[in-house]
Parts: sequence; structure tokens; C-alpha cells
Amino acid sequence: MFTSFGRVSATRTSPTEQHAEIQPPAISGKQLVYVAPPLSITTIQIFDALHESSGDLLIDGGFEALADAWKVELGAEGGVFNSGNVWRGNYSGFLDGSLSEVRLAQNVAAPRTGMFYLTATCWADGSTAKLGVFVNGETVRELNISRRSGYEPYALSFPATEADNITVYFYSGQETASSFIDDVSLFYY
Repeated sequence: MFTSFGRVSATRTSPTEQHAEIQPPAISGKQLVYVAPPLSITTIQIFDALHESSGDLLIDGGFEALADAWKVELGAEGGVFNSGNVWRGNYSGFLDGSLSEVRLAQNVAAPRTGMFYLTATCWADGSTAKLGVFVNGETVRELNISRRSGYEPYALSFPATEADNITVYFYSGQETASSFIDDVSLFYY
């Protein structure tokens, strides 16, 4: 799905055509639907296209509003916001796993069926920190946060169905004293 686009061109290569210009496929309702003939390769160029995106589905992914959309789970202690070690802005999410395992999480209802993308910048001083996603309570993707001396970008993608309960989480086990997360975004294309 596109929000807008410019000129469209198309070429096809097959046993009887060598990169031949063809009539570009129609784009109807800002959506491209095309079926290539058997034994052919069709190249479609869409110029100046803007893909439809949801915008960020999370509340306060930069932790600047100190919103209570982020919940501390598992451990009774652990902190949520930190002002001393941030990637961007004045605050970041913070987990202190030295007392117990702890998870920082936010729930979102999937607004449509499709692929979703989670991005975040994270830092962990141990080996048990994880960035992940539950869909309807089941783990669908999880990344180990590498022990680093600074923030690193992380990203993952996963499928969800309209109205699924998506939980984005940042986890730290007891072996990791401090873990930080900032600039968290969840969106779909």
C-alpha cells in the first residue's frame, strides 16, 4: 500500500523478450497487484513512492514523558526511568537486574494483520538482557542484547493478526546488573 507515488515503468525478460519495456501495471486504490507471466522476470519501478506506515504504535518509546504505559514486571524492584545514562533526550528505560530478574513491558493491540517491526537502542552490562515480543502471550521473537560498553541498535520483525495482543518487552536476568533501552518504536508496513 502506498500513500502516494509518481511515475511507474516496467520491463520484462523472458525466453522471447530481453528487458523489453511493457505497459506498467495499474495501481488501484494505491495498491499494486500484478501477476507475472510464467518463465518471465518483470521489473516494476515506482518512482517517488511513499509506503503506507502506521507511525509509532508505542507510547513514550523515548521515555521522555515518563508515561506509565511502560510496566515493570517480574521483579518487585528494578526502576523504569533513568536520567544518567541515555541514548537520546533526558531519560531512558532502565532495569536493575542485580536484585532479581525484571522486565519492562508495554502492550498494544495490533491495528491490522501484517508484519510489524520493533526497533530499539539498548545497552547491557551482562549477558542476560533481551529485547522481545509476545503475541497473545507467546514469545514470537527475542534478541539477546550483547554485552557492550555503550548503546547499540537492535531490530526485529514479526507477524501479527488484527486485534492480537502485542507485548514489547525488555528483560534483564539477575546476572546483568544494569540494562538500558531508549528510542523504542513499533510500527507496521
